[in-house]
Amino acid sequence: MPGTTLAKAVFEYGGITVEVEKPPIPAIWLDSFAFIKSAKLNLGEDLPDVDRCRMVRLLALVEDKVRDNRLLCVQGEQEEEIDCGQTAGLEARRILAQSAPRYRLKHRYEVEAEQIYRLSGAFLKGQNCVTLPWSDAFCATWTNHVVPVEVEVRTHAARAKLCSDLEQVRRAIVGRVISFERQKEVELCHLLPLREEIQQRLDALTPGEAPSQRDRALCDYLARLVAAWERAGGHRSLFNQFLGSAHGKATPIGQIYSTLYADLLTGARVEQGDAYDLHHISTALPYCHYILVDDRSLRRIIRRGLDKTCHILVFSERTIEGLFSALLNL
Repeated sequence: MPGTTLAKAVFEYGGITVEVEKPPIPAIWLDSFAFIKSAKLNLGEDLPDVDRCRMVRLLALVEDKVRDNRLLCVQGEQEEEIDCGQTAGLEARRILAQSAPRYRLKHRYEVEAEQIYRLSGAFLKGQNCVTLPWSDAFCATWTNHVVPVEVEVRTHAARAKLCSDLEQVRRAIVGRVISFERQKEVELCHLLPLREEIQQRLDALTPGEAPSQRDRALCDYLARLVAAWERAGGHRSLFNQFLGSAHGKATPIGQIYSTLYADLLTGARVEQGDAYDLHHISTALPYCHYILVDDRSLRRIIRRGLDKTCHILVFSERTIEGLFSALLNL
C-alpha cells in the first residue's frame, strides 16, 4: 500500500527494473508554500482563516510526529524558492529547519549522480534489475549538505522570465502537435545532445575567453555524472554509449522529471514556479511516503500515474484533511 514503510518505488524502462528503497521511518516532503505561509503567520501577516488553521495544524502535527520518531520531515531544495525575494524568507527557513532537523535530501544533481553510479554498475555487469538504497539520497545532518555549483534563479524577474521562456517552448510544441509520449522520450535523451552542445560552445571560445556561468554550471553537472560512471568502473570514452542505453535512461529522477516536464510542455499554460516544482518533486517522489504540493502538481502527478509508480500518497491544500488523517494514524 502507498505510504507504508515496506513499499518501494518501482520503475520499468526498456527491460530494466529499478526499485527505490524508502526510509524505514515514513518520510514527508512539504512544498515551500507551507513554510512561507507559516512564516507570514508568525510575522503577523494576514492570512485567510482556512490557511491559518491548516498551517498551524500541519506543522504542529508534523513536529509532534518527528519528535516521537514516527515521521521524517525531509528538506529538499526549498531554499531556492524561500529566498526568492520573500520578506518572510528567514523566518520560513527557521521553520523549515525546526520541522526537518535530522535528514535532508541531497541536491538533485547529487541524487542523480548516485543513481547513475548504481545503474552504471548494472550496465557493466549486464544486470537488468537494480535496487537503489534510500541512504544514497539523504544527508544525515544539515552541516553535511553540499550544494553543487549551479545557476540559481532567485529574483522574481528572473523567475518570471524562466516562466515566459517555458511558455514559449510549450506553445511551439503544442503548435507542432507533439504528443506527450514523444516529448517524454526527447527529455529522456537530453544528456547526449547537451554534452555535444556544451562541447561545441567550449570549442568556439577564443583564447583567453571564459565560458559563461551557465556553461560552467552545466560542465560541473555533467562532470559529476561522468565521475559516477567512472567510479562504477566505466571508461570515460564509453559514457555516451551508457547514456544511450536503457540503463542510462532508467534513472528514477530522469524518468520522473521527463514525465512531468513532458506533461508541462504538452499541457496547459505554464505558471511561475512550475520549473522549480518539477526539480523538487522529481527528487522527493521516489524516496518519500507522503508529499504535499500545489493543486497543479498534484493533478500532474496523478494524471501520469507517478503516485502509483512511487508508492506515495500525494496531497494538496485542497485535500490536506486526508494528510492529517494519514499522519494521525502513524
